[in-house]
Amino acid sequence: MIGFHFKKCFFDWMDNLASVFLVNFIYVIIAILTVLSVLAISEINSAGTLVLIAVIVMLVDLVSLGTSSMAYGWVRLGKPWFRDFIHPFKKHFTHFLLKWAIDFAGLATVVIGIPYYLTILSFIGYASALVCFWFGILSFLTMQYFYPLSAMMENDKPVTTLKKSMVIMWDNLGYSFVLGLKGFFEMILTVFTAGFVPGFSGINISRACITKFLMLRYTYVEENHADKRTVSWDDILEEEKKDNIKRFGKAEKD
Repeated sequence: MIGFHFKKCFFDWMDNLASVFLVNFIYVIIAILTVLSVLAISEINSAGTLVLIAVIVMLVDLVSLGTSSMAYGWVRLGKPWFRDFIHPFKKHFTHFLLKWAIDFAGLATVVIGIPYYLTILSFIGYASALVCFWFGILSFLTMQYFYPLSAMMENDKPVTTLKKSMVIMWDNLGYSFVLGLKGFFEMILTVFTAGFVPGFSGINISRACITKFLMLRYTYVEENHADKRTVSWDDILEEEKKDNIKRFGKAEKD
């Protein structure tokens, strides 16, 4: 599945290059504003750091709400455009508020909490730093599925989407770590390509794609009364691979 996931993400990225680059440009503007804000502040304290983190996370999560809706269209082989970007702002603004709160808490815990507790040279300090680390990691892994699920199941309430995200993360811990590592390296590549390749759009495509695959597996297992641990990904992704054959004229192997 992982191999097919990489190929499908690449093809979806290339097949929507113009809209991908346009959305990535919005993230580039956010990055530029962030750098200028940091340079304009001669001295920043803990409170200022928290405010800066809150604003950055707010802007990224706000744009990602629309981007995730477009990415869901991309992985369904659609051609979404501006209307798909603005649709979730009315439908899922409360999802954005919840994701912003959790992302802010996770990032602030790692950026501020870990260094603070490490200065407490005791078992309690080290244990607290470890708790902060794992809270940040698990919240990041969980929230990878939050926006894709909100796009797929748009009638769900924010708390319901969060619960489903947690279930999927724990139930597919290996895939969640792979997706997280893939996103980490994609972020590094994004920095070296000035925010355009693959960019946050590419990262959102990856998340939408693997979430779709995992949900297809749940559906397949339920409909066929199969064991999730032994079911074949070839059977689950048969229709997806047929779609790729239609698009690119060749079969995709896992």
